[in-house]
Amino acid sequence: MITSPRLTNYRHASLLTFLSTVVTICNKFDTEALKINTQVAKIASDVASLEALFSVAKKNGNTESLENLDARRDAATLSIQGIAECYVRHFDKSYQDAAKVILHTFAKYGKGIARQVYREQTATTRSLINDFESDATVSTALQKLHLTEWGQELKLANEAFDAVYVARNMELSAQPDQHFKDQKIVAIENYRRLIDMLKAFSIIDPNADYDKILKAINELV
Repeated sequence: MITSPRLTNYRHASLLTFLSTVVTICNKFDTEALKINTQVAKIASDVASLEALFSVAKKNGNTESLENLDARRDAATLSIQGIAECYVRHFDKSYQDAAKVILHTFAKYGKGIARQVYREQTATTRSLINDFESDATVSTALQKLHLTEWGQELKLANEAFDAVYVARNMELSAQPDQHFKDQKIVAIENYRRLIDMLKAFSIIDPNADYDKILKAINELV
């Protein structure tokens, strides 16, 4: 029995590595004799297409800027939280109370804001900043702990990130090539078709090579 990988959840680079390795495994055997050569060739073609699309995305001029801006807003987010966590242990209760207000505000949006995916983090951070600016209790707490400038830094970093993110998506959407996501669906379907063929042939036309390929892919999964 072969384990089914959740390929739709794989990151782009991981999916490319997985599929190219599947092709390599199959090509160690006589794919023509095993009647899977056409299907293996389809996956190899999918890998080539995905690599080309992935390369275009990586070469996009805004990709590096996005990574830098994301790191910038992560630093601001974690710094505000970290400073507040330190003040919770302050000897002066007024500082403790201010810190608790800030940490409670963060807690509204769950744990690990800095680990959220790009768009989700942008929306969460925007809501967090709105709390900083519109809730007098939170604003006062930030001032008390000298975190007002950090809040402004977080806002600027988040706005800059969103602007670059939108610009990159507009640039990518204007490209005539098929998008990675669409090609990914095709590649995953071809992989599943290959597995179905291997399992079917191993039953109707017993050959130890089918089992060897399936075992190797299962180990890869």
